[in-house]
Amino acid sequence: MAGFVAVICLATGALLGAMLGTWKAHELTLFFYLRRHFRAGDIFLADRGFSSYAEVALFWKRGVDSVLRLHQRRRTDFRSGRVLGVDDHVATWIKPVRCPKGLSREDYEQLPETLQVREIRYRVMVKGYRTSEVVLTTTLLDAEKYSAEALADLYFQRWQVEVDFRHIKITMQLDVCRGKSP
Repeated sequence: MAGFVAVICLATGALLGAMLGTWKAHELTLFFYLRRHFRAGDIFLADRGFSSYAEVALFWKRGVDSVLRLHQRRRTDFRSGRVLGVDDHVATWIKPVRCPKGLSREDYEQLPETLQVREIRYRVMVKGYRTSEVVLTTTLLDAEKYSAEALADLYFQRWQVEVDFRHIKITMQLDVCRGKSP
């Protein structure tokens, strides 16, 4: 199966841009070509595959906020940082020591040394969902303007994009691909 990444407007469902790559291509590598579709004031809403310091910092520098599921390897302690509420706090992320793969040295050098992010943990109480707990990370730090519940609801709406991808694959008869080689 080939790698596929798209930028879709959550409000309208419009496909703003897409990249198709080999089955070996990581989503972040393909996404490099799609960042240009975002403008200051937009919100980058994505799954945990995009939850990296570099990705969040690159968007933040351009005035684009992020709402992402926290990557499973990144640990958080809700007792540290500036506590905003139960399972809601502002933490400081530190720039990685090494330049991440797929990021130019020039872009890496321009990243800030630290980044303030808000981390929110909430429970999923929807029958049939295998995930029972989600931790979000966002650059939307104002808890009064952006409640934890509103951000959880926004992230839940992202699932519609996954459903749209499924419909596209079925319509194009790509839901079951067979071949002798990739």
